[in-house]
Amino acid sequence: MSSAREANEDELPGACVEARAAMTAFVEGGFKIGADAERQERMRGHIAECAACDQVYRELVEQVAAFRGVAQRRHAAEARRARGLSAKPRGRGIGAMSVLFMGSRKEPSNKLLATLWRLKPLLMVAFFMFLITRLLDFSGGGRMTVERVGGAVVVDDRPMTDEAPSRIVGQVGSFMTLDGELRIVRTAYGAEPPLEVHLEPHTGVLLTGRRPLRFLQTSGSAAFDGALELVVEALVLTTPGLRATAEGDHDPARAAFRCTIFAGTGAEPSDEVLIELDAGALEYLSSSGAGTLEAPARIRFNALGQVLPATPSGV
Repeated sequence: MSSAREANEDELPGACVEARAAMTAFVEGGFKIGADAERQERMRGHIAECAACDQVYRELVEQVAAFRGVAQRRHAAEARRARGLSAKPRGRGIGAMSVLFMGSRKEPSNKLLATLWRLKPLLMVAFFMFLITRLLDFSGGGRMTVERVGGAVVVDDRPMTDEAPSRIVGQVGSFMTLDGELRIVRTAYGAEPPLEVHLEPHTGVLLTGRRPLRFLQTSGSAAFDGALELVVEALVLTTPGLRATAEGDHDPARAAFRCTIFAGTGAEPSDEVLIELDAGALEYLSSSGAGTLEAPARIRFNALGQVLPATPSGV
């Protein structure tokens, strides 16, 4: 079956040719907020009106997500080969885990395996307790899910669809909104308060840790509400008391704020970061030093972590 992209570009209207070139540029490298705003708006407006170009756009998103997954698996296999390991690990011999499931076999002659064999009942209980703990996410600090609000979004290099608009998040994850939006929610767990993150269109965020919660923002604009640590450019933002909360303190320290990355211009090529704090407090650490923000507050940094005047050039 032929793809919508196989149409001869000489037969396409000029608006379709321009929109498809913009799609390719965006899917391959992403748009910068501010610098490509007009091109982005023209592309989105055309996709909304042209069914053929809308199909091309969705095919591009699906293919790029698939290619990234293949590349990641290939990189992992090459890394194992570089360490002298098999690309696909294979079990050899009886092994320690095999001892747990040996059934009625006689005691092994190997001293270490014989010790494990004698401790099999205790080890079996510990093993299944570990599995239950992982499945119920006791150690991870509450259940975390990601919900597709609308449009095209990619989670862990896989597009989210109308058939599966939500997904459980593991210990780490990658989130990218194309022309859609995402909502990440972590339920309250023990002393740790709930967390909500809202990703606007054309935003990239990585979850790098669950206890305590750590995020890395790479592009776009995202709103955070909860106790967390956020790294963006050369800047680290931390909710006061986050480490104490992670250790079991009953201090529900949290903050509600928005982080936006603005693309640099020709005169100022460096990206800029705008932090708008609506509630709570934030501690920041950058090349300008350390400080604390209390709501309401608005502060701007360049890519080197230096504090800039309050009004960003991209607004």
